[in-house]
Amino acid sequence: MASTSNAAFVEPWVRRVRDIDDDTLAGLLQQLIALRRLRNVVAAVACTFGMSIFGVIGTVPVGYLVLMYAVLAVSVGFPVFAVGSLSVRRLFLREAEGQGLSKAASMLVLTRAERRARLLAPWRSNDAKIAALIDAVRDPDRAD
Repeated sequence: MASTSNAAFVEPWVRRVRDIDDDTLAGLLQQLIALRRLRNVVAAVACTFGMSIFGVIGTVPVGYLVLMYAVLAVSVGFPVFAVGSLSVRRLFLREAEGQGLSKAASMLVLTRAERRARLLAPWRSNDAKIAALIDAVRDPDRAD
């Protein structure tokens, strides 16, 4: 009966994530925030480039014009965003392993932080973002 309780067994990498010191974790999460910001800026620039592929089209009704520009922006911006997401993951995992985290612990930190980072408002300060991400990494049950 004791083996089925939640406190009986904790995965080893979960314990390792909880044992990471705050300075190392804050540094990793700060890098994650910077990488995500860079990915979003590059994707926005790609969307803008995608919209300007054919220049200004003035002979089409406004509804069709908006639809054409949106399709062009998405067709260029989404692949750039996807490749950027893979690059963010690779760079974060490389840095985490450089800090001495195992691959499983690094991936767990990234997964928990990414899940919470989607909900963070961009106008919040970096310290508030890092505090929210640390909370999500340390205790995923309390994190949104």
